[in-house]
Amino acid sequence: MKIPLPVRLIALLFGMVAVAMTIGWTSLFIRDVSQHSFNVQIAFVAIGLIVVGTAGWICLGLVRGSRDARTITLAFCWLGFIAVPVCMVALLRDEPMKRVSVGLVELVVFYSIYRALTSPSIRNDFFRCP
Repeated sequence: MKIPLPVRLIALLFGMVAVAMTIGWTSLFIRDVSQHSFNVQIAFVAIGLIVVGTAGWICLGLVRGSRDARTITLAFCWLGFIAVPVCMVALLRDEPMKRVSVGLVELVVFYSIYRALTSPSIRNDFFRCP
């Protein structure tokens, strides 16, 4: 099965998120969390593995044509459709133009991913039996 370009781009985006989260989570651990108790460190590492692992799993799942990865990606899009406007309104008092412009870019990215994964040609590829 040839992977459509939009699906490859979305998988690349999630792969880049996984790499960036690994770097950010590691630097945050070294800078801040390493001074806390062992239990806090274990919880931080566990949450980090879940977050990075999910992004990596979505990346690989989209490349393989996994229906589950497509479903989870669409769920993240809907979560973004709800959370981004709420955060934009909640944080509007601090630098309103910056918050609104970043929020609109995030909504455009979520909408583009949603539209790509729900287009009939791509949706049918995910539901085709191997």
